[in-house]
Amino acid sequence: MNKFGFLSLILTLALLFMQFIPLGFYFQFQNPFVNFYTTIPIQLISYQNSHLFFLGIITNGLFQTWFKVNLLTGVFFIVLMPLAAVLVLLGFCKENQTGRKLILVNLIILLAIILYLIIGIPILSQGIFGTLIDYLEIFIHFNYGFYVLLLNLIIAAISYWKHPIE
Repeated sequence: MNKFGFLSLILTLALLFMQFIPLGFYFQFQNPFVNFYTTIPIQLISYQNSHLFFLGIITNGLFQTWFKVNLLTGVFFIVLMPLAAVLVLLGFCKENQTGRKLILVNLIILLAIILYLIIGIPILSQGIFGTLIDYLEIFIHFNYGFYVLLLNLIIAAISYWKHPIE
């Protein structure tokens, strides 16, 4: 079992389904839910009043899925990210050449998503944000989610290189 592949799976699922990563858990007897002291928001891009997540965009407190905003972005985020999670789930369990190839495909999908964020979002920013964003200006608006995605790419690369083959 590949430990780095499992860590990549956890990061992929956190990016896909969570809006923030909670830090500092504590429990109260009055409140049956888990509480936390602070959070790290994991939106990909924050531009003016818009926050991009993998499942959609929040603009002025209104959530819209990607299929309503931009179909190509929806394909990249809503289709490819769960596919990456499934492939890494299947890949880290198999300790043979097939598992290594599945982790390589996961690595390629994560790289394609990062390249789409860097190149594709500025091209389609008129339709997503309503204004054009320059290629170099997009780096100013990246938020913690983008850097968690880069960390996930690095962990997936380590997982590919250290994958045990029997």
